[in-house]
Amino acid sequence: MLLHVDRRIEPVDRRVRVVHGGRVVAESSAALVAIEPRWTAYYVPRADVLVALEATSTSTVCGWKGTASYWSVDGTPDVGWSYDDPLPEAAALRDHVAFHPSRVDELWVGDERIT
Repeated sequence: MLLHVDRRIEPVDRRVRVVHGGRVVAESSAALVAIEPRWTAYYVPRADVLVALEATSTSTVCGWKGTASYWSVDGTPDVGWSYDDPLPEAAALRDHVAFHPSRVDELWVGDERIT
């Protein structure tokens, strides 16, 4: 029996703000949210990332989104990831970066802090 897995990418109707090292590193009113059964991640357009991202050697593969590259900010490794060549179902994530809430100081969606 096949089970339907609910996965989708939607626009976020609130501002997304990422704070790390005492400064705002990304802020966007054009973010996307990828919703999966066990995980929700907010993706900020790369143009709205306000600091330099440094590539790390980490990569992972998702059967839905493709191969992810990971980024460090100010020496903190793997705080964010992106899909430079996403699979067709996740094409909307191209040129976006997600930040892991437990690896940055703060991740806000509107007035809600994501942990």
